[in-house]
Amino acid sequence: MNDTVLRELERICEDLAARYHGTFNAETVSRFVHDSYSVLKDGATINTHLVALTGKFAK
Repeated sequence: MNDTVLRELERICEDLAARYHGTFNAETVSRFVHDSYSVLKDGATINTHLVALTGKFAK
């Protein structure tokens, strides 16, 4: 995972943590986002839009 992907995943984590504040803590959101990325990446044959798909999946 390169730096750009990490930055984008962290942005997604921050957005979702703010959206679900009071429901899920930031650590739970981060774990879900990173786990979602890993699962999607394992099954992907093309990685072009993987970060965007992760964000949509995690919502």
